[in-house]
Amino acid sequence: MSEKHLSILSEDAKWYQLWGWYLRASPSYERARFYRTGVSIGGDDLPADFDDVLKVYDAFGDVRFMSITRWWRSVAILLIATES
Repeated sequence: MSEKHLSILSEDAKWYQLWGWYLRASPSYERARFYRTGVSIGGDDLPADFDDVLKVYDAFGDVRFMSITRWWRSVAILLIATES
């Protein structure tokens, strides 16, 4: 993958950015963020697949306080983008 390709957003890449928006909106992902930062979220009603959510959080990180474009370029593209 060329450096130029990594620095631009193609039409296909915009679809992948939906991952970032989905993660921002996901209540389970928000709970993973609290869990990883040591903030008490109360209750023991974690989703059955919470370990999987934590794995995704550990890979993709906190998407709330970064622009989706910056998150895409610095985190997600390295994990999910493929060269076409």
